[in-house]
Amino acid sequence: MTTLALSSVVAKAAVIFFSLFVLATTACLAYNPKEQAKQKKDKFTQEGAKEIVDSLDGFYKKYSCYPWDYNGSSCAKKLTSQNQATVSSLAPVLEKLTEEPGGLSSGTLKADFLNQVYLFSASESVNLCFTPESKKYKAMANRTKDGQTYCRHGCFVCVSK
Repeated sequence: MTTLALSSVVAKAAVIFFSLFVLATTACLAYNPKEQAKQKKDKFTQEGAKEIVDSLDGFYKKYSCYPWDYNGSSCAKKLTSQNQATVSSLAPVLEKLTEEPGGLSSGTLKADFLNQVYLFSASESVNLCFTPESKKYKAMANRTKDGQTYCRHGCFVCVSK
């Protein structure tokens, strides 16, 4: 085999190995296990928030107020931005949603989940917001923790009624 033919074979092999390297690198970047785990957690949080918002909506339709405004027989003061509460502080009230037909499944409100979300209610609307961890959900984050759209930094993903 001549030197020219040998260098041609080496060049072709180098191109093949480089192509395989680029393909393998692209595959590793596309499937980032840490990012996939973060996306899964964000999706779980968003689905849990939606379930709570749906249950709150059902409660509101039945009683014309939210659980934190209901004293057992009538509606009390509305939750506002001035007296907004965290979901974790409302856990005992929200847990009552499990007693409502079509309400939350028993055990839905886990403490670690409740510490990840923020609840804001004004009039007849509810926003349940969370801080996303994954790049995909961070790109969708466009609200403040009380559901307002003037977000610039530290944005949240919100599920609204």
